[in-house]
Amino acid sequence: MQTSNRLLESGATAAFALRGMSCASCAAAIENRLRRERGVTSATVNLATERASVHFDPAASSPAAIISAVEDAGYEAELLSA
Repeated sequence: MQTSNRLLESGATAAFALRGMSCASCAAAIENRLRRERGVTSATVNLATERASVHFDPAASSPAAIISAVEDAGYEAELLSA
């Protein structure tokens, strides 16, 4: 687990506003798509607040790539903070 913790300590975290979710399956679909994105080490989607928090390696991914992944899943995303 130490290696995993080190990965989470190095990297960046970005928050996104999400649009288009109507149920828990929508949130799970976005979360699963984000977790498959190259460079993403963790992703959490909250249906109630319509927000996502994504931890990623900036050398392998970017907020623009994460937004693109959400759009590929059929939803909309906007960067709130990085």
